Amino acid sequence: MIFYSHRNTKNDKIERGFVKVREIVERENEAYEAFPSIKKSLFNTVPYADKEAFLDSLCSPAQVFDFGVDFDFGVDFSAEFVISENMITPNGTLSPDAERRVRNFVRKYHKKMDLLCEFALINGKRTSALFEGVTLKLSTYDEKALFESERPLMHVSGVQSNYLGGKCFGDEEELRRGIGQLARKVFDMKDENGDALEYKADTLILPSNRPVLEEKIKRIAPEYQMSVVKLPNWQTDKDSVMVMSSESNANLLGNLLVENEPLMITDWYDKYTGNYIWQGRCRFGVGFCNYKHILLAEDQ
Repeated sequence: MIFYSHRNTKNDKIERGFVKVREIVERENEAYEAFPSIKKSLFNTVPYADKEAFLDSLCSPAQVFDFGVDFDFGVDFSAEFVISENMITPNGTLSPDAERRVRNFVRKYHKKMDLLCEFALINGKRTSALFEGVTLKLSTYDEKALFESERPLMHVSGVQSNYLGGKCFGDEEELRRGIGQLARKVFDMKDENGDALEYKADTLILPSNRPVLEEKIKRIAPEYQMSVVKLPNWQTDKDSVMVMSSESNANLLGNLLVENEPLMITDWYDKYTGNYIWQGRCRFGVGFCNYKHILLAEDQ
């Protein structure tokens, strides 16, 4: 969600430029929202407008445990762009350079969200991690990291795991069987009462520096009706894969990005320099409400 703080400059040319800039921002934002980004493919997003209702729902009597995400803390985004008056025609049309600056601003906004979501997943074996000077809480409701080898059930005896280390990969046939077994583990995940959740795994998440593994996975994934998502900044020294159920992720609110403060774009015109300045600020919260939607396997 984007808000604007605009004061009429009483300059017709600048006011027409404002309308054009806003049109480009909205158009580019819609395009990015439709694009299969890391945020869109792997995370549930709670926009600012729905935040209070969402938090109220977590506090309902039916809630059996606290969720792990720290909603009141997060990462700030701040960026600006400058358009000189000579980049705006009398009818408000922007020069190609001015349009490029507006598009790059929107790109930075969405790139920051993708980087934050990616960072959280990459650091899923930790309960907290430092992102751009901000300590993010990455534990789930049981105060464990997203990926753990032993997770006792709360209301019945039993332990389950969503982190697997060992000989998980090999040649292509071994990998094919391994992916099937990992998908089965996601399907067999239990709720805290010990009842099987039975969600179908449909997403394989890969590091960016394992080209041989990636090549094999892309051949195998269609056999299991799975999509493949590569995390550009996930670098590993061994073959690794995350296996996720999108339905489970959505229903259990597994990976979550919360718009703590909406994007507020403020603009002003400097009559002394002839520069039209736009600045955007917002804040995101990220974390994991659950772990039963995803698992991590690492070859050792």
